[in-house]
Amino acid sequence: FCSASGLAAWSPTRAARQRRGPETAIMAEPPPRSKINLRTALAAMVLLTVALTAAIIHLSWSYTAQQNVSDVAQQLNREIVASISHELTGVLDNATAAQEALRSIFFQGAVATTDEAKRAFIFLALLRSQPALSWVSFGWPDGSFFGAQKAGDGTINMVEVKWDPATGRAERRVDHYLAEVGDIVFQDRMFEPSDYRATAQPWYQAALAADAPVWSMVSDFPDHRRPAIGVSTKLVVYRKFVGVIGVVIELER
Repeated sequence: FCSASGLAAWSPTRAARQRRGPETAIMAEPPPRSKINLRTALAAMVLLTVALTAAIIHLSWSYTAQQNVSDVAQQLNREIVASISHELTGVLDNATAAQEALRSIFFQGAVATTDEAKRAFIFLALLRSQPALSWVSFGWPDGSFFGAQKAGDGTINMVEVKWDPATGRAERRVDHYLAEVGDIVFQDRMFEPSDYRATAQPWYQAALAADAPVWSMVSDFPDHRRPAIGVSTKLVVYRKFVGVIGVVIELER
């Protein structure tokens, strides 16, 4: 027999509570999956932070590197242009100086334009003194022409075109020389008909129209066609027009 206090201590409701107690405690605990999701989220945040930091650093470095490369390229371009401009200016100045030297020699009467031997010597000396020059030449009002040419194979040619007013025809004479140290060696001489007129050339006509040395494009020569530039000037001695002096630089040189 149970006493009343014992019955009160044991009752179905209390027993049910005691039976449900462990289940309720188990359900109240957070599921393990929630802990895994939290760790995953934290790891993802860390990885995202690292990735964003790396991307920012990479983009910043890439932009800086590109700017540095661009600055270096622009600086190199400026230096190259300045160097080429300096070299080209020197070449053009040398051509103008050679033309002025030849004009002074003729003007002072040191050598006459009709003195074939001395004229050839002066032309040769001026031509060999400037490596960039291709032609040192002179044109007469009757269309005749004389020039010293520096050929690309190391030879030097003395080219003369003489017009005969009686026949209206011209003959071209070409003397080939081999350049050696301190001297030139004669190779051969060639005569051919020619229709080359100095007075019809752009460098001759440009000099007639100007009161100072003038630059012009040149392409026609007594023995070939080749693109070039030339500086030319009138030779006037005691107010008498004698002819036109021309100094030419072929563009391939």
